[in-house]
Amino acid sequence: MARRRTVGACAVIGALIAAGPLVGACGESKWHYVDNGKENTYIRVPNGWKVFTIDSRAGRPASLPDSVESVWHIAFDASAKPSLKNVTALDALPPASVDKPVGQLEIFQVTGTFNQELSLTTARSSVLGIDPIVVPDDVKDLVEIDKYTPLAHDGLQGSRVVYNLHNEGEPWQTVDATTLFDQSRNRFYVLRIGCTSECFKQNQKAINDIATSWKVVK
Repeated sequence: MARRRTVGACAVIGALIAAGPLVGACGESKWHYVDNGKENTYIRVPNGWKVFTIDSRAGRPASLPDSVESVWHIAFDASAKPSLKNVTALDALPPASVDKPVGQLEIFQVTGTFNQELSLTTARSSVLGIDPIVVPDDVKDLVEIDKYTPLAHDGLQGSRVVYNLHNEGEPWQTVDATTLFDQSRNRFYVLRIGCTSECFKQNQKAINDIATSWKVVK
């Protein structure tokens, strides 16, 4: 179960995975913490954003093999009328237009061949639908990389990519995606946050604060 906390957060949050410092003092009322103690993962989200806890059997990316199981899945939406429909629009390729920030954090249990063959590329492409770093020629004009940061910490490997996606006739969409995996623990982690590029610029600080607040503690 996801638990929200607004006090005492500093005492339980461990090593930072995504690059960048926490912004603001712990326990500020404008944030609440969502955590999964069993999975030792924590993230903070603005208090005005709606947080959904999703049944682990629902919303699983079809691109993942059957052996991959979702063990924790939350979503969040900054719109005045939040809904999971807004959140899932971010997953479409090309993406549907979302004019307020939405995001998802999901943890998967991975075993067998898929776990053994996990790499930075397969981790990104398995959930995002494409690897924005290595884009096929037929869609390369539809993807722009803004930032790329490789990540490695305490057995975790992965990357954080901020990229723009074009949908003909629709505004450009910007996505901030972090994928991490720990093959020794059979875990694969995915955090995605995004909206239209104009919306992303207007909410860049809040989006970055969420991404950099995410932690996995061993």
